[in-house]
Amino acid sequence: MYLSDIKTLNDGHCGKTDAYVAATGLLNLNNALYRVESEYMLSAGDWKYDNSNHSDFPIATTATVADQQDYTLPVETIKVDRIEISYDGTNWVRATPFNISDDSKALTTANIASEFSEDTPCYQLRGRSILLYPIPDTAVTAGLKVYGERFHDAFTITDYSTNPTTVAVGMDVNWQEQVAREMSLNYLLDNDMGRYNVMLQAIELNYQKLKNFNGSKLADEKLSLEPAVENYA
Repeated sequence: MYLSDIKTLNDGHCGKTDAYVAATGLLNLNNALYRVESEYMLSAGDWKYDNSNHSDFPIATTATVADQQDYTLPVETIKVDRIEISYDGTNWVRATPFNISDDSKALTTANIASEFSEDTPCYQLRGRSILLYPIPDTAVTAGLKVYGERFHDAFTITDYSTNPTTVAVGMDVNWQEQVAREMSLNYLLDNDMGRYNVMLQAIELNYQKLKNFNGSKLADEKLSLEPAVENYA
């Protein structure tokens, strides 16, 4: 679907042509898609979500700096799937999440250097920062790699008003009408509580169906059964 299709569906749900003025419609469209993408990510499993309007993969790199522990997450990254680091510019290793509550010692620079190895590094997420253990002692260009998940790039007023027939929603077809339903909520909340309550129920019902579908998308995944108890008698 294109944005023009979402606007048409939204007007139908609202029972009014051009239910929103352009600026308000754009805001509600972007927020609606953020909500739908969030629900999609919660149910996606191993088949990770990424909006098809993006022109690259959700893999960000940044340079490491000698004696610097903290690095800022990319602004678009909302979930972290994997972090890799190169301490020498040649060899890459996967870092594992680290809970500082599990360490009884003070996390001084000396203790971090003695407790953590470059062969098995760890990381901690704190706000929008990544803390590395051990701390790099050498600057490496693009030495930190973050695999994550992200929302769509926000649509602009030009997308919404000038080019709605050529700008695509960018997600699975069966999820796209849910964007129009979500988009209609603010209008219905202000103008028609009866329709608003019906729409909330329809949205929840459709999320249940869509999430069930998402749970079975990766049909190539191999499953195995093992006995719960081994009997050696």
